[in-house]
Amino acid sequence: MKIFQSKTIIIDSGGGDADAAYHIAKIIHKNFKGQITYIVPRFAKSAATLLVCGGNCIMMGPTSELGPLDPQIQQESGEYISAKSVQSTLELIKRYIKEDLELATVIASRINPLVLGQYESTLKIAKEYQKELLFLRMFEKNPKNNKIVSNIVKKFAEGYTHHGRVIDYEEASGSLLRIDFCDSDDWAPIWKLYMSHTQIIYLMKVMRILERARELQID
Repeated sequence: MKIFQSKTIIIDSGGGDADAAYHIAKIIHKNFKGQITYIVPRFAKSAATLLVCGGNCIMMGPTSELGPLDPQIQQESGEYISAKSVQSTLELIKRYIKEDLELATVIASRINPLVLGQYESTLKIAKEYQKELLFLRMFEKNPKNNKIVSNIVKKFAEGYTHHGRVIDYEEASGSLLRIDFCDSDDWAPIWKLYMSHTQIIYLMKVMRILERARELQID
């Protein structure tokens, strides 16, 4: 297998599947021998935050945004809900048990018991993934770093109540992640590249819509 040298990877994602993010991070780690730097021009939320924890360093600028470790739970309908939404509902029930037992009972009756099991297991595996990825490159696996990594995982998994919570450069640095900050001048070419990329993606979507419209007209 050919092993490539150091790599800079641009990530732009609102999140997704934690298993997929973990798998992608492991593949990248195995195929690049030198340093891996993840650049976040705008978003690396939820599962994408998990992914960038697999690098040596995360490069952020004024527009960069990470997010809480908040895996999505699939429902019977096929829709996804945030694990933190389940957590908030459980906390609401606990509060209403003391204040309004009848309301607490009504809310509890609407929760699928399977969702509660999924909530616990999904959050647990996401925390395990983040811990393992942080030890791949960002932190050496030794007793000295065990507490640091555990604190990072706890912060991202339990320290925020909102799925869309903004974790900017200062917040991410405060969590002890290894962040390389670019000021506005150095960030300008990265932002220009990002905007060019998003415009190309937008045009491709428009072209697909137009192509589909033509196919419907022919039919």
